Amino acid sequence: MSEFKRILVTKLRHHGDVLLTSPIFTTLRRHYPNAQIDVIVYAETADMLTLHPAINNVLIIDRKWKKLGVWRHFLKELALIRHIRSQHYDLLLHLTESMRGFWFAQLGKIPHGVTFYNENRKRLFFWRKKFQKQVKRIHLRHTVEGHLDTLRVLGLQPTIEERKLVLVAGEAAELGVKDKLYAAGWQNQPYVVVHPTSRWMFKCWNTKDVAAIMEYLSRQGKTVVLSAAPSKEEMKMVEDLRAIVTTPFLDLSGTMSLKELSALIQHAEMLFGVDSVPMHIAAAMQTPVVALFGPTGDKEWGPWMVKSEVVTSHNHPCRPCGQAGCANSHICDCLVQLPRSQVIEAINIIQVSQ
Repeated sequence: MSEFKRILVTKLRHHGDVLLTSPIFTTLRRHYPNAQIDVIVYAETADMLTLHPAINNVLIIDRKWKKLGVWRHFLKELALIRHIRSQHYDLLLHLTESMRGFWFAQLGKIPHGVTFYNENRKRLFFWRKKFQKQVKRIHLRHTVEGHLDTLRVLGLQPTIEERKLVLVAGEAAELGVKDKLYAAGWQNQPYVVVHPTSRWMFKCWNTKDVAAIMEYLSRQGKTVVLSAAPSKEEMKMVEDLRAIVTTPFLDLSGTMSLKELSALIQHAEMLFGVDSVPMHIAAAMQTPVVALFGPTGDKEWGPWMVKSEVVTSHNHPCRPCGQAGCANSHICDCLVQLPRSQVIEAINIIQVSQ
């Protein structure tokens, strides 16, 4: 296993999932300082890993290829396979369980493979042949440690420091977000970021409660910066907040790239939000975070190796249920019934500890 010279990692999931793979590359780089270490992700998630000091190349699969028509889509996929084959990778770490990883290994002629155990594929000879080592996921184990288990089965043990998330915003993003802050009325004072939205809105708290927290922070003398993605659903919540928040705040909602959001969070005193990618960005940037969790598992997905307070319901033993709301109704009782006092207490704990 000490002879790996070219390593390919795949993570075809959402933004937070991709960022949580970042410690893998740090650990690989220590063990293989001269290796070529590349990764394949979806195009929209690439900013989570670009500029990572341990990664040589971030390769992308663009979901928009499907809109090009069958033939042009096929040519894009074929070009990627040909590139993989030309790199002569020694090892594939396939951090999802899709068949795509098998085709990367098979058509790319990658001799060694590690992936997660899949009950449905355990009897498939061709799958076992390409992925000689398969890692069983452990219940209530944090996703970062689960990723790192794909290295442990190779005899590669990460240090504590190597387990930290890595995210580099970059100079362009630093300058870009400063310009946007100045345009919003910022005068170089410290600030806290409130990011109350998620791509899955059932993970979000009540708008009136978020407004109350923003006002509470303002009355404490904090400069509040509101952020959100530019999606229709998230911006609807922002519009509602704009209408009811009575204290001043800086509004950068829907205006930032992922790298700019990362730079904004990096220099914040604190992030207040929910289980979504800004929470993971805060962990990578070592920005203290208060995060609300409802139906999703905070043990597996909570803020990683950062000063944090996770707020969950004390009255709903059914959580985390993993559903899109109670009975998939997109309304989570364990979230909408969270008392403001419990959230304020978590904020105060973070502030006192700073």
